[in-house]
Amino acid sequence: MSFSTIVKTAIVVLILYAGWEVTKPFIDRYVLTKEVENIATYATVNTRERAEKEFVSRVTNKGGVKDKIVNSPIIIEKNEHNNTATAILKYKDKIEIFGFLIKEYEFHIEHTAARVDKKF
Repeated sequence: MSFSTIVKTAIVVLILYAGWEVTKPFIDRYVLTKEVENIATYATVNTRERAEKEFVSRVTNKGGVKDKIVNSPIIIEKNEHNNTATAILKYKDKIEIFGFLIKEYEFHIEHTAARVDKKF
């Protein structure tokens, strides 16, 4: 292998690494958005406390996503009059490449779900 091949390979590896680090916060936001949507639906038929515990349980199984919400627990608001539940999650994430902070983000995810009884 020549020196130029090694340099080209190193550049490709660095670009892939940087690309992964840049997209990771947005992939995590997508995963958390789906969980917030599921928990809002779950909260329409369960208590608020049970829904909060279920959210923590589900996020624990998602790997590195759990570390992002340690200081920002999910907020669940139930409206018994309308049979709706709103799940709100606010958390911070950042892009770091080789330990250097590139950018910080503050995400706000909110989803409202209504309880629907089957009418067949």
